[in-house]
Amino acid sequence: MKLLYILSYLIFPFFIFGQFTRNNIPQMGDKGFLFHINTPVDKLENINGQNVTWDYSNLYLAASTPCEIEVMLPEDASYSPYMYDPAFVENTDKYAISIKYTYGGARMTFYNYPQGNAEYCQGFAYQGAFSPNTLGDLVTEFAIQPEKVFEFPFNYGDAIYQPIKGNTGFDWGLEHVASQGKSSSKADGKGTLKLGQNIEFNNVLRHQLIDTINISNNEYNVIYREIYSYYNFTKSKFPLFIYSSVKFGKNNGIWNEVIAVFTSEHKTANVDKNNLETIKIYPNPVKNYLNLEIPFLKVSANIDILDNLGKSVLKSKISNQNSKLDLSKLNSGIYFMKIEINGLDKMMKIIKR
Repeated sequence: MKLLYILSYLIFPFFIFGQFTRNNIPQMGDKGFLFHINTPVDKLENINGQNVTWDYSNLYLAASTPCEIEVMLPEDASYSPYMYDPAFVENTDKYAISIKYTYGGARMTFYNYPQGNAEYCQGFAYQGAFSPNTLGDLVTEFAIQPEKVFEFPFNYGDAIYQPIKGNTGFDWGLEHVASQGKSSSKADGKGTLKLGQNIEFNNVLRHQLIDTINISNNEYNVIYREIYSYYNFTKSKFPLFIYSSVKFGKNNGIWNEVIAVFTSEHKTANVDKNNLETIKIYPNPVKNYLNLEIPFLKVSANIDILDNLGKSVLKSKISNQNSKLDLSKLNSGIYFMKIEINGLDKMMKIIKR
């Protein structure tokens, strides 16, 4: 089994007063801040029920990368017309929930829409994660039978089991093939979540989402997805902790797996996070030289410029608080600059003219 620890962008349920409700779903443009954990993590799938304890406190000091979760328009989140083009999309009220993690070219997005007292998912897209031996893409849509995630109110012990049906394709632009399977959505646990020494949250509700999708594809014919999301309505509309696993392979047991773990609590969340926010780049858009200001820099910083597929196109090491980067040889387009300082990373978007 091949393990890739990258960001993946999830279906996010929301709750208030200890249960998931329509009223607490974030509005368009809402953002949250999480830390992607870059080490293997136990998914604790068997710790369920009431008055349980999920202990992830050891991850507080683990290597991590800051990232954002954002609610946005579908056309702003995906290159796939299957998710926003009227020719493919049946429900125009659909919105996208995306975790921005551009390092490595990976991005995971989910496409939800409201209908009555329920919340449905019409598909998901993993950009830069799925293709044999390379960073490819996976797009799955449930246009024929969408996935019901919640029927509000949704509380501990509630569950939805249902068929799902649509199309799946690997790599943007390739023809999608028929896919169908089954889905289960459960609020399977209620208890205490530990995210660090003396950092714990009570009255946490865990949501479990599991999909098994069968597809007509020469390389892969089954996708198995698990997402465990932990919520406390007094702290955030977004999850406090997320464990996501997506396996894709064949029924003969040959699998690849992509795992992504996110936490809201980390050693970098306060002082170090604030330092990273003081970094400035200008002009942006840029034609030739990009100015980079890191006012707190005392040692050195590693700079890595990535194209929109996650390929490194320029690397540099700087030790001055005020530096210039020569980008004149880069083609016009969108790039991402990864700045690494003392094990902490910050990603910044660059537009090259």
